[in-house]
Amino acid sequence: WHHLLVDMDMLVTRMSAMVLRPETFFSVALMRFELRSFLAPGEPFSPVAQQDDDFFMQKLQSFTVFVYQLLGVHSPLSLTFRQLVTHTTRQFLSVGPKSHS
Repeated sequence: WHHLLVDMDMLVTRMSAMVLRPETFFSVALMRFELRSFLAPGEPFSPVAQQDDDFFMQKLQSFTVFVYQLLGVHSPLSLTFRQLVTHTTRQFLSVGPKSHS
């Protein structure tokens, strides 16, 4: 059941993305992920900007996964085993630590 609810959430999110203007959709998404101030014009990676939020990188990773899922295949349940392995690996690599082999 868990996967069906996630699929429904992504369906509604995709429908919202198609109906809203792109700048409106991404503005709201950046606001919900609390990234608006970091991705505004200027120097987002300056020490002053980063010291305000200890979870900046986690938020950015979560936003990256969100955009990947939004643009990706409709449902992991509809994938073949090979496609599911590729899909899962991409998701893991987008959020997992890169310091191991």
